[in-house]
Amino acid sequence: ATDPAGAARILGQAKAALALAGGAAGITYTEQAYAGATIGIVTIPPMGGGAIPALAVTAQGDLFALGTLDFVKGILDTPAGGGLAAQAGYAHAMDLAGGAGTMDAYVNITGLRAGLETLIPATEKASYDTNVQPFLEPFDAVAVIAKAPTTTRTSRIVLVFK
Repeated sequence: ATDPAGAARILGQAKAALALAGGAAGITYTEQAYAGATIGIVTIPPMGGGAIPALAVTAQGDLFALGTLDFVKGILDTPAGGGLAAQAGYAHAMDLAGGAGTMDAYVNITGLRAGLETLIPATEKASYDTNVQPFLEPFDAVAVIAKAPTTTRTSRIVLVFK
């Protein structure tokens, strides 16, 4: 979001979407105060036998954050100058994509992969380490930039390798 009104608008849209689709599907929405902000917590019932972690959303000032509850709390706890923009990997990927745009997206593939690897059952870990991991390790990040400076719109997607 570019301003507090924009962040609040995005949060309101998320709440409206949940209200439309959530009740019939068993999705619940609650709120809790944290670090001077209100965090909305979305609980989704298990599907296909697997538990789905609760999602959290907040808007504070021009900040809009969506992720797991721990992730959103971590965002709110981040000191000024210690956020994603200060991380070298993020800055490098965004620079390769052409700098800040009107819409930016970033995925830390290495971090995501490392987190998901902890969920692999022990019985499948050796096979993963041999047959899958070596092919995923070279991928480091993805950055997406969209710019609309005038009537011309440009987008750039960059895949960063280690």
